[in-house]
Amino acid sequence: MKKYLLAFILLLLSVSVFTQTKPKPKEKPPTKKEMSDMMQEMQKSMTGMSSEDQKLLNSRVLKYLI
Repeated sequence: MKKYLLAFILLLLSVSVFTQTKPKPKEKPPTKKEMSDMMQEMQKSMTGMSSEDQKLLNSRVLKYLI
């Protein structure tokens, strides 16, 4: 009986070791050039929008930031 108990405990320990999460690699923050490119792209897309759509987008962004 002790052998079965010991085998069961070892099995549980081995399973728990394999199921532990690995640390995820962190993403690098965007560079200044990438940020300026993204801002230019956003400004280009904003020029094609109607004023109502721009107001709606701005209100939603403000709600998200606050």
